[in-house]
Amino acid sequence: MSNSSATPSPPPAAPEATPPSTPHLRLTRASSAYVCVGGFISIGAVAAIALLSGSTFIFPSLGATAFLQLYVPQAPVASPRNTILGHACGIVGGAIALLVTGLWALPHVGANHMSWQHVLAAALSMAISGGLMSKFSVGHPAAAATALIVSLGLIDTLQGVVLIEVAVVLLTAIIYVTNHLAGVKFPLWAAPAPGAHLAK
Repeated sequence: MSNSSATPSPPPAAPEATPPSTPHLRLTRASSAYVCVGGFISIGAVAAIALLSGSTFIFPSLGATAFLQLYVPQAPVASPRNTILGHACGIVGGAIALLVTGLWALPHVGANHMSWQHVLAAALSMAISGGLMSKFSVGHPAAAATALIVSLGLIDTLQGVVLIEVAVVLLTAIIYVTNHLAGVKFPLWAAPAPGAHLAK
């Protein structure tokens, strides 16, 4: 009697998982005109408020925030939660860096005024703000620029630092209204969980 037995055939390979669709990417790829118009309206409105109030309501990192909220409105990094809390982390990181290096009361850094203190302040602000955003899962790339704006002394008064966060909230509110009037989905606070659109 033969002891040989038939060799079992290998199980069929599992089909490759299809990544979930990303409606916001399809939308933004087809709406460059909307991003242009929305950016003009939102940043223009904040800049006009800065002019009329004589305050520091407008600063470079707002442009990056506006672009994210208009271009990928449903991405977590663009959500109001990540935007507002992320910039808060940037402010905290920049302020701590100024205090640690003793630069808080000194004039802002210029092309001919860079020192090793400024080098340390810039590095510390990025480390602290990045660590905080990672720790609390509120990543927002534009907030890293805010950390450098503060740590390099471009806005170095308590009032100015508070106005940074006020401006961020104001810009987010303007873009929330703009997006919803245009029929663009944008969360009130946090971005929807991954795959949430598939359950609808």
